[in-house]
Parts: sequence; structure tokens; C-alpha cells
Amino acid sequence: MSPTEQLALIKKSNADREIRDLLRQCLISAMNFESSSKESLEKSKTLVRKAGDTCEISSRSAAFTAASAMKLKKWNDVDEMLQMATYCPPAITSSIRVKSLAEQSKFNEALAELEKVLMFEEEVFSTGNYSISDEALDALCDAIKAEPESTEKMKRFRNLQRLVTKYARFVWKIPCQKQRKLIQNL
Repeated sequence: MSPTEQLALIKKSNADREIRDLLRQCLISAMNFESSSKESLEKSKTLVRKAGDTCEISSRSAAFTAASAMKLKKWNDVDEMLQMATYCPPAITSSIRVKSLAEQSKFNEALAELEKVLMFEEEVFSTGNYSISDEALDALCDAIKAEPESTEKMKRFRNLQRLVTKYARFVWKIPCQKQRKLIQNL
């Protein structure tokens, strides 16, 4: 289904106006994520700031925008948008955060974020635990491998990776791809 058809479906839905606006915002943020341009990022940031962090839908828009900013290596925007994604499933925000930190070579912070995934256990968004995407784990591993003299960091990463696997704290689908499919099915 094309984005135009999806927007038409949202417009025709029986949801109240506020929900339709949030769904439209999320779809636009998803489309802007696909385009990867600075102009699209700015539009998404404006939409997210206007809506605020009010519910899961607005938080998912913020997560799309954070992922867009990460593609463009706009690290301050990634941080700002992740702060506005508090109602988003933790697997999405943790994965974006770890991948972003890995790309910035902030390995200790990325590993600390990975430890958080293992520490938190609560029922959130129909999942029993916090988790992380395999894509984020791969990005962190590759970034550590590329760093000279990173033996200790790699040992720490491998230990955490074993625990993530042992306790099934990973997701195989890339969170943003999963979000796009959810929006398409609305």
C-alpha cells in the first residue's frame, strides 16, 4: 500500500481527530526516515516537537526521527528525539541508542546501555523484558573491532552478548522496519 493510500485510510478512519493527526505524523516520520534528507529530518523534528511526548504513537514518531538523524549523523538530534520517545517500546529506543553510540565510538556508553537491557525486567508493550536488535549488536561489535587496542571492550561486549542471547533479550527484526509494517497495517 502506498503512503498516499495509507494517508487516505487514516483520514477515513473512525478515530478521533487527535489520533488521526498522530497517525498521520507517524506515517510522515516513517516516510521521512526512508528519504534520508536533511529537509525531511527538519520536517519530522518539527512534527515531533509540536506533538510532544504524549503517547506511544508520538513516541514512535520520535523514534523514526531519531533513526533519521542517526542516518545523517546528527547526534544531538538523535539524543533529543530519543528523549521524546519515552512511550516507545524499549527495544526500539535501546537499539537506536546503542547503534548511535557505536557509530560515535562511545563504546563505554554503548556497553552501559547494553547492560541496562539486561538489568530491566518489567511488562512493557506486551514484552516481558527489555531487548535489543541484532542490528544494534552487530553495529557495536563491528565498531569495537575497528577500534585499535579494544581487547578489554571486546571481552566486555562478548560477555554481554552471551547474556543477551542466554536470556533472549534480542529481537531479530530491525525495529524501524517493524514500525513501518505496523503503520502500513493500520
